[in-house]
Amino acid sequence: QTSLRTTVGTLLTGRPASTTSCSAPLQLDAGVHRLRVRSTPELEVRQVVLTPAGSTSPVMPAVPAGVVSWEPTERVLAVPASDGARLLELAENANDGWSAELDGATLQPVVVDGWRQAFLVPAGAGGDVSLTFGPDRVYRLGLLVGAACVLLLLVLALLPPGTPPAAVPPRRAGLAARRSSAVAAVGATSVVVAALPGLLVTAVAWFAVGETRNFRAGAGVSARQAVSDLPIGAQIRILFANRGFALVSLISLANAFVRTGGLFAIIPVLAATQLGLSASTVGFGLMLGGVLGLVAAYPGGWVADRYGRKMIIVPSTLAAAASIILFSYASNYTWFLVACIVWSVAMSIGSGTPATYAADTAPPGMNASAMSTYRMTADIGYIIGPLAMGVIADLASPGVALGIGAALLALSGIVFALFAPETYRSLHPARD
Repeated sequence: QTSLRTTVGTLLTGRPASTTSCSAPLQLDAGVHRLRVRSTPELEVRQVVLTPAGSTSPVMPAVPAGVVSWEPTERVLAVPASDGARLLELAENANDGWSAELDGATLQPVVVDGWRQAFLVPAGAGGDVSLTFGPDRVYRLGLLVGAACVLLLLVLALLPPGTPPAAVPPRRAGLAARRSSAVAAVGATSVVVAALPGLLVTAVAWFAVGETRNFRAGAGVSARQAVSDLPIGAQIRILFANRGFALVSLISLANAFVRTGGLFAIIPVLAATQLGLSASTVGFGLMLGGVLGLVAAYPGGWVADRYGRKMIIVPSTLAAAASIILFSYASNYTWFLVACIVWSVAMSIGSGTPATYAADTAPPGMNASAMSTYRMTADIGYIIGPLAMGVIADLASPGVALGIGAALLALSGIVFALFAPETYRSLHPARD
């Protein structure tokens, strides 16, 4: 139980107000303790301070730090000296990539409120604190290398394809007819077998998964209701007015376009006609790449949570473009397997992070609308990809179609790298 004494004006203007505990002092033993506080629809908890019983020392108020310079990855803040140790708090998610220095000494990083990045300023210390996000240098170097690789990919895409190997001898008609009947029977059985897990998953989702629509406590119910009452067209315009959401949707569109048009339609035909590979051999290559992609899925999410979404989205998109060029110029089965592995790993580590980025950019109350619109954009790529790339392959050649698909992926990745904001690190002013 807590007690609040303040004025009506403070409540109406939303200024901070202090509460005190009505309970007896807490007895805390040595070790780690977890403190949980809950806000109410009327009041939001911003800070909790624990003081020793009987202490008369006043709680030091928060003092804004002076901003000397403020860039996305390099900042300088002016911190006044104080008799006691303090925390320099940033309105940022805690990230191991951030470091701080004061007068040449490295400050100890601290996590505040379970998520906020902060640094411990020793007693008596003051001056300009330099904040640096270290991984940005590696990220920018990766962009330069990626841009060079894209130029190389475009040059390779414009080169004429090599001489295809001798045509594979046609198989006997009777054997083909028997195999067609067997394939049809297996296909019908596969449809039935695949439908059963789908029905099971649907039942689990309906009866066992809880509703999350009102789970987030930060967004007001009235605000969510107001957004949900907007027409569908207005909601879509709000979403695509956000530059980050529009660019990550372009990434999703390009991935879906090339996946269905290239990987599903053109590459198997190219593997059969130019490399003489059978359906089972092509399937094994795609399966092998999928296994290695499965291993790389979790590390990709870990990096995105540690160092930002763009750190995964941009390299994985450029790697996917490189794999399409590898498919186009694969001269033997070994290179075909390499292309399968590069594609699968790129798609595995990069498939979940764009969706996470889209969710990050969703306005309050529009989470489901944002994800549905993001998926709808990808579905457009699934629809037009096979037809568009198939027409290009018929009018020009499969190599040209794959080269255009690779260029589309590379271009979307570069545009995203240059113009999409990073959603993992908020760029709000700091406070001391």
